[in-house]
Amino acid sequence: MHGTSVSQRGIGVISRLALAGSLVASIFFTEVATAGPVGPDLVVLNITFSPSVAYTNDDVRAQVQVKNIGSASSGSMTVDVYVDRTPVGCSDWGDYFADNYGLDPNGEATLYMTFRDGDFSAGSHNIYAFVDSGCSVTEANETNNISTGYALNVTAAPAAPVHDDIAAAKTISNIPSADSYVDVSGATRGTGDPQVGAPCYLNPGRASVWYEGTPGGDTSVKLDTMGSNYDTWIAVWTGSPGSLTLVDCNDDLSLDVTQSMLRLDLTGGTHYYLEVAQYAVWYGQARPPAPTAATDVEAKAIPAPDVNEQAGGMLVFHITQDVRLDDFDADGLTDIGYFHPATGLWSLLHSGDSFSYGTPQYFSWGQSGDIVVPGDYDGDKLWDPAVRTPPAGGQSAAYRILLSSLAYDYGSSLTVPAGWPGLGDTPVVGDYNGDGKSDPAIWRGSAGVWIIPLSPTYGSYLFKSWGTTGDTPVSADVDGDGRSDIGYWRPSTGVWGFLQSSQSYSYASPLFFNWGQTGDIPVMADYDGDGFADPAVVIPPAGGQSRAYRILLSSTSFNPAQSVTIPAGWPGLGDTPVPADYDGDGKADAGIWRNSAGVWIIPKSSTGNTAYIFAAWGAPGDQLAR
Repeated sequence: MHGTSVSQRGIGVISRLALAGSLVASIFFTEVATAGPVGPDLVVLNITFSPSVAYTNDDVRAQVQVKNIGSASSGSMTVDVYVDRTPVGCSDWGDYFADNYGLDPNGEATLYMTFRDGDFSAGSHNIYAFVDSGCSVTEANETNNISTGYALNVTAAPAAPVHDDIAAAKTISNIPSADSYVDVSGATRGTGDPQVGAPCYLNPGRASVWYEGTPGGDTSVKLDTMGSNYDTWIAVWTGSPGSLTLVDCNDDLSLDVTQSMLRLDLTGGTHYYLEVAQYAVWYGQARPPAPTAATDVEAKAIPAPDVNEQAGGMLVFHITQDVRLDDFDADGLTDIGYFHPATGLWSLLHSGDSFSYGTPQYFSWGQSGDIVVPGDYDGDKLWDPAVRTPPAGGQSAAYRILLSSLAYDYGSSLTVPAGWPGLGDTPVVGDYNGDGKSDPAIWRGSAGVWIIPLSPTYGSYLFKSWGTTGDTPVSADVDGDGRSDIGYWRPSTGVWGFLQSSQSYSYASPLFFNWGQTGDIPVMADYDGDGFADPAVVIPPAGGQSRAYRILLSSTSFNPAQSVTIPAGWPGLGDTPVPADYDGDGKADAGIWRNSAGVWIIPKSSTGNTAYIFAAWGAPGDQLAR
């Protein structure tokens, strides 16, 4: 693979040494006065290591760069690597080897061989490489195939973390839960660590650590390692140590992100083991008598110099409730969409199709005068098109919902009362009872009252007096239990106030923040991916700068000195904030929609806001499908 292949040594080795001595013994050729050597001539240019300074529990990748400096192409040959010794002739096999299919004149290749954890003792080691170690290529110069020694320093591994082995798995009792900035550089690949099969097909992970837990009831969760400083994967298992069954797994979140995220449904009463490990790619094969390495698996890509093979690092592991926003294709990511009031047309670009213009989704639902209020009203993880229609025929306003679980059948749509706009009744859709279904709630601004018909029957209500005229109602999960909390933002003072669902919306245990001021726009979302919504506002342009998101992060204990600022466009261009998780890293992206051009501009949090999603979708006057 990648220009090399892994194979066992063929038995037909042709020796061209006239004397049974060292390869570095003197061999003489008649020189041509004005020309270089005739024929292929293979040399080792360099050997580098990843990591350059290793622990004894690391897999160490040796990158051997070879070149044909001769005047003719070579045939296939083998490269071997050796620890603390030089080879003494053909068929003096090294510790690991890999094959190359041949090089043209001046052609170069890099071959990869992986020394497995435990191969090195602590101390300094000299590594040698031998190109054409089987002497199968007739060369113009047979004396320059062996490299000089390249130094590799190996340090004794740190102590393993307590949950290094599945037998000592750390118990997760509550959701959300976090294991943040845990040094796992001393973690090992346990002898009982299983091979991960479909759909991930991963080697037993290096630097694996284990968690376990039994949910009390059925629940949907999100697991992620965002913030870790090494390449991770996650696997979830049921069963018992030594007899595990894979539930699901994830390696890389995306081509840009080597950390992992996995969404899955857990069954109440079932015991789960959660494995977090470092991605391992093994190149080359071990020479007997060393144990034969496992068959090489397909690498993600040709390894780059910045790929870190060092075992573990600083692990950040979250398990949170799986809360989704504007997800019409059930992939866990937010989709891009608009509602055109003149025609009642919903038009969506799916995140699962990389927001491709070639696979849009359309619905005809609603009309001019309606307000879009999508949600997952049937709990199938597919968001449903919904509108709030104005009062008519003496009836109040109404939620009109087209259900995905009924194949979007117009004849089976759902209608729920939605109050009176004249009383300041504002839709505040959210899951307030934790059943995974959106509740078609309203906030009565004239009285500061929340009126929440609870799914699935809407026959029972939750009433709460919270907020006052002039406040902005806020439905968000500030306590991380997966349910919507009842909140407001008061522009005159910048105060956010919440009744927490985890406290049964008790007036005795409110939660308050102070962030923002008059003229700001509240845009609360989970910007750091820890399962807790973060107070945030979009502030007006100032000092020649655009508007900006200003975000108070829960992961920093809401420290204003560690707040985050991200550009948010220009009001004069109709730039509307659209925060949500579009790139799938579990963090809300500080996006905008430019009404004047119908363009979505979304900085990806997974890249530190340095790369963007752009989509021309919608037109001036459209409502956003969110």
